[in-house]
Amino acid sequence: MALGLGLTLAELQAIYRTQFGVLRDNDLNTWFDRNGRIAFTGSKGLPGIGLARRDFETWQRHRAGEGALPLGFDKRNLEPPFELRDREDDMRIAYEFFAQKLGGRT
Repeated sequence: MALGLGLTLAELQAIYRTQFGVLRDNDLNTWFDRNGRIAFTGSKGLPGIGLARRDFETWQRHRAGEGALPLGFDKRNLEPPFELRDREDDMRIAYEFFAQKLGGRT
């Protein structure tokens, strides 16, 4: 859509940063496991998705070598490592892909 509207990648990313603050905050506080499943999110719109904050922090301490997980702790079968996604980088990849498909406009 950005290409259709004549937006540059920088303009698209600026719109995301300035007009979608809640989405950006949620993106910066949502961790995914190796398979793309949400391990933790601070999003109020996704209650019950991923681990509770306390459990996620316990898991992160365990991953840092600060103790074992309690028996039966991971009922969701999450697979570390946990990582944040970079929506702006994802936008760049998609923008460049579609720009090439549409004749090289970037």
